[in-house]
Amino acid sequence: VDEALAWYRKAEKVAPDRYEPKYFIGLAYFLKEEYPTAEASFRTALAMAPQHVWSAYFLAHTLYHQGKREEATEWLREAIRLYPGQPWDWAVQLGDWLAEAGDKEGALAAYRQALEWRPGDEGIQAKIRALIGSER
Repeated sequence: VDEALAWYRKAEKVAPDRYEPKYFIGLAYFLKEEYPTAEASFRTALAMAPQHVWSAYFLAHTLYHQGKREEATEWLREAIRLYPGQPWDWAVQLGDWLAEAGDKEGALAAYRQALEWRPGDEGIQAKIRALIGSER
């Protein structure tokens, strides 16, 4: 990771107006579990390229690892919105985070979206059943 980071720093110097080196620097720090530094890099990348789905996704996880759960949830929602396909697994993750925060309605909505994108998935159905059962 450190060697890759050195290359990305060089790329950043060569192309300071590009978001890609900032994203990859953030990813390297994320992998090193240096979350505050990763957060700063992802935020810089997003300031330069607000539609970059992967910066939004990894910013969400970076924030989550730092205990900034509410903001993490919002960035994961944004990543899901930006993703060109149907990221059912991201919707499940969102549901898990919302359930953990005590937002059962939000969690159910996220799980149901995931199930719409991945019909018949037993794992998602089990999460929905568990949440509905805990409401009684």
